[in-house]
Amino acid sequence: MKKINIEVVLAFLVFSYVIVLSNFFDWDMFYSFFEVDRRSWLYNFEVPIWSYQLCSGVTRIGDAQAFGVSPLFIFPLLFGSVIGSKILIIASAIYGFYFIKKFIELIYKTYFPIYSVSALAGPPAAETALLVKRWFNLIALSFIFSNFFLWHFIFGHVSFLLFYLALVYFYVTTKSLIGKLEKEDFFHGLLSLILIFTSGFYHVTIFFLLPLFITYLLTVISLIIINCKQVKYSLLSNGVIVFLALLVSSYKWVPSIIYQLNHSRILTEKMLDVSSIKEFLIDQFLPTINFKYLGIFNYIPVNNSANPFGIWEKSVFSINAFLTLVALALFLFNFKKIKKFILGIHRKNNSAITLLIFFIFIFITYVSLSLGNFAEWAPYNLLNKYIVQGSLRVASRFGFGVSLLMIIPTIFLFHFCIERKFKKIYFLIYILLLLNILENNSTRSFRYFKWFLFVKSNEANLPMNQQTFIHSRSLIPDEIATSTTSFSYPYLLQGKGVVACENSSARENILEQETKKYTVENLRTELIETNYKKLDFRLKSYHSFIYEHDKKGNSIDNLCKNLSYYTQNKIMIDKSCPIDVCLNVNSLSVNDKNKFKYNEKYNRYCRFSL
Repeated sequence: MKKINIEVVLAFLVFSYVIVLSNFFDWDMFYSFFEVDRRSWLYNFEVPIWSYQLCSGVTRIGDAQAFGVSPLFIFPLLFGSVIGSKILIIASAIYGFYFIKKFIELIYKTYFPIYSVSALAGPPAAETALLVKRWFNLIALSFIFSNFFLWHFIFGHVSFLLFYLALVYFYVTTKSLIGKLEKEDFFHGLLSLILIFTSGFYHVTIFFLLPLFITYLLTVISLIIINCKQVKYSLLSNGVIVFLALLVSSYKWVPSIIYQLNHSRILTEKMLDVSSIKEFLIDQFLPTINFKYLGIFNYIPVNNSANPFGIWEKSVFSINAFLTLVALALFLFNFKKIKKFILGIHRKNNSAITLLIFFIFIFITYVSLSLGNFAEWAPYNLLNKYIVQGSLRVASRFGFGVSLLMIIPTIFLFHFCIERKFKKIYFLIYILLLLNILENNSTRSFRYFKWFLFVKSNEANLPMNQQTFIHSRSLIPDEIATSTTSFSYPYLLQGKGVVACENSSARENILEQETKKYTVENLRTELIETNYKKLDFRLKSYHSFIYEHDKKGNSIDNLCKNLSYYTQNKIMIDKSCPIDVCLNVNSLSVNDKNKFKYNEKYNRYCRFSL
């Protein structure tokens, strides 16, 4: 038992090491999201509905990637935005690992009901039991640390940790189809969905839960046709879990959906996102998340015009993909023996047939979605047009569901090879698993991590003359600014607002013309064109919160500027300010009690008399 624990703990330590030291690309963006919500709770004692610090004013409750009102936000609250987000990912991975292992055990018991651990041929029962648990651990670890997760976490897509929680609900759904749910299963299924729908639910809902729901309905319809009695219980138990979860979490997902419907996130141009079967197989079986795997060979090139992320984000490889190929070869070489064995199990095993139907539908659903917008009638196109308002991109993310299915052939592979000496192969696969986690060069980012930790933080509300809006990366070291897609977090720590930043939530109104040219994309373009040479934006970095003059050209008194301030949710204009004082903010929260109106002539927001 100690050896098993050591192997699992070691794998999680290696994973944690990689996660802690990964601070590239979108990490800054998610640090920023966590930070403004954290400040709302801790410093303003307000529920994070809106943020005036971020993106010149942007919704938080309406952001489908925001965690600020979720129970999961306890980690950033207690440990800070940087360390808290890391702990949140690791804790979610442990939770997902536990239930994927339970899923593996469920599949094994379903397809091999006449076998118990003690009845397996080969070594003595105790040694066999140890081998079974070690293999199940290895299969579960291989999926939990697959490239789908590694890539997204290394590059800062923190919201993808919710896929770990979705694995809990996946297990509960699978078990409901073939057996009674225990109280523990019901609780965890409900908890996982509540945590998902109160957090940054967009990606996991679109790329996993929605297709899973469609797959489940197709399975239920098929079971009704073949008159399966278990389907009524499954529908009832699943229905209760989903209904209660949606009800409890409605305070988050309802305003998010309403906001998105009114201010949809439309991509600037329709993204061609087509994958061939060949590319789909590459995504599943290519063992790399970098340009080279262990420095040995380059990845197989794909048509980059089909997806701007190339193989990086498209890869959903896990070690189980290799084991699936071995299982397929074993099946071909022992076709008659294995076919006879499986048919013998199925004759009196309705559960095995039920799960087979479920898994076939999963395979068809996720493969068809992974192929992207190959035709007008493609499932990907229909989903994009009728469900997510044209904001869908990176169809390869649906490959997650197929990668999950590869757990099943590895279980069969283990069973049919249990009589053979597999210890050496086990350790070889385990070492490959660790190497795949480590193969990302994230260790070079320790200096980034250390810098993020020691940026000085201003926790109190600053007076207006200090609480300014920032355009550029003037406070950020060059080596960090050139490795991130967002330049927000250090400024937010200092109590400053950020005008142009990366955020997927559309804002209601237009940035003033003066700030338009300083969007994140433009800054990144300039950096690329100058080969990452230092760009000095210091002279253009600061905007005062209140305009220097009112509409009539009169100077605004310094007392007005110094005594006015903003919290995350409110703009606090001092009484000394004139009636027509104008703000350097592009969007105002609907919850703000102050009266401001957008003035098209002056392209700014101004207070007006009641």
